[in-house]
Amino acid sequence: MSPLVIFALVLRCIGVWQLVEGIGMAVTWFDIHEGYASNAGYLAMAYVNQSVVHLLMGLVLILGAPVIARWCYPSCVRDKREMEIPQGE
Repeated sequence: MSPLVIFALVLRCIGVWQLVEGIGMAVTWFDIHEGYASNAGYLAMAYVNQSVVHLLMGLVLILGAPVIARWCYPSCVRDKREMEIPQGE
């Protein structure tokens, strides 16, 4: 696997982690909103804001991983097999 592919895979893994964090924040908001838990430090809407941001970041990282990876790894670093031009047959 080339560094480009590995980097895209890592981006997608971080995206999944962000989705899980966002879902966890949404569950925490629901618990506070319904009175199952209390939190003196944050308002319930703070958890809504955090969950939306985590979910959006996760989706961007999962869906945009190839684009982000190509942007971070310029063409001179890509695998040489991607750059080879086939000779006339």
